[in-house]
Amino acid sequence: MRGKNALFRNRPYSRGLAGTILRFRVQNSRCRSNGNPQASSWRVIAILIPVFIWYNTLTFPVIVQHIGMVYQPRKRVSYDSLKHKYRWLTPHLYNTVKKYTIRYNTRRYVKNPVAFVLALIYAESQGTRICKSQANARGYMQIMPFHYKGPSHHLYRTDLNIRLGIKYLTKCFKIARGKSVEALKNYNAGPNCKSSKCYSWRYINKIHRRYYESVR
Repeated sequence: MRGKNALFRNRPYSRGLAGTILRFRVQNSRCRSNGNPQASSWRVIAILIPVFIWYNTLTFPVIVQHIGMVYQPRKRVSYDSLKHKYRWLTPHLYNTVKKYTIRYNTRRYVKNPVAFVLALIYAESQGTRICKSQANARGYMQIMPFHYKGPSHHLYRTDLNIRLGIKYLTKCFKIARGKSVEALKNYNAGPNCKSSKCYSWRYINKIHRRYYESVR
């Protein structure tokens, strides 16, 4: 087998990031053997820039998804610590979220369910109680009217909205078998959406980063 890429044709990792690193290592060794360190340094820069971009845009949610559950920090969050992060947070809202995370056992999937739900509320409605989206979702957790049999304007009530939202979020975690990325996809686009377009990475990253910042 002759040609420029003959060395890599029989390698199992000839494509993707592993193949790129393999090619870089071989070419880097050739540059050093030829006495051309400047070309070697430029290849280092050319490799690190796309790897850095790839890491910040894709690796974070993908690693979380493959690990399964959300990273479990040990810090216990209180109302005072969360109030600095979310100025719209009230004692009534905090106690309501805490009550229903206990009732539906959301702690089974997330170490700090209150902080996770508040990060979700921030991404969904920015903490605005009377909030209606273009898809007709309503309230803090943007509940669709078909999740409730009563009048749709009742979804603006804090207790009802938080109860339905946490119940549905826990169901999404159960369907996703504890995978937070899959659960957030189910909450945002629905469990029946199987396409890769259903994953809103900006939405998922926003919730995860808010959650991590709250519990650090």
